[in-house]
Amino acid sequence: MIQFPPISRAEALLAEDMLRRKMSQAFRIEFMFFAGQKSEFILWLQECTPAVQGVSWAIWTEWYYTIATPLLSIANRIHINRGSDSVVDSDTLMRITSHHSRDSALNYLSDYGAKLFTFRDLIHVTTDKDAELIARLHSYIASNLHADLSLSSLADIVRLNGSYLSRLYKSVTNQCLMHYITDERVKRSRALLRDNRLKVHEIAGKVGFLSPPYFTRFFKKETGMTPMEYRELVLNH
Repeated sequence: MIQFPPISRAEALLAEDMLRRKMSQAFRIEFMFFAGQKSEFILWLQECTPAVQGVSWAIWTEWYYTIATPLLSIANRIHINRGSDSVVDSDTLMRITSHHSRDSALNYLSDYGAKLFTFRDLIHVTTDKDAELIARLHSYIASNLHADLSLSSLADIVRLNGSYLSRLYKSVTNQCLMHYITDERVKRSRALLRDNRLKVHEIAGKVGFLSPPYFTRFFKKETGMTPMEYRELVLNH
């Protein structure tokens, strides 16, 4: 195990800031996967190695699951995670306490991701052209959750027929495009609700809802809790 010297409070704050920037870029994991950028993915993780040693358990845990979740999502989509003959061990992936140190957890994330890339190459998940389109679409969605993300709007962005885009997305990712957008809006809403300085109506606007009551109904339908119930839960634990 690599031993890191104790760090100052200022260094700890810098480490936390760095990891939060990485968390905001988690959508790039799918981008790198569909584009076949294995070496870029490994390097992206390695850049976090010094920082994870200097943050609190809460920040470390948040960062770990922010990275692990899209990896699990990819595994499910390409059917690598099914049955007793599964190529990857997702139970260990989604249980941070399975790792005896932060170093071993980082190594596990790296190895898990590498196996996904290897499997991708074996089954030829998609063409480079399709991968680039899906990655570009995901990048646009991540940057524009506040905007109109209807199928017709997205089809205009990538210059494709809406019906064709819907079928292509489903064939490449094994997921409905509108379900993906819903999931991303829920994830962004949860992250924003952790910031007690933001009002619910502000968060609603940031994830594409002009009506706060409609946002509340949407959030409760997807999570089983209202935004305020979720905020109280996470801020009190």
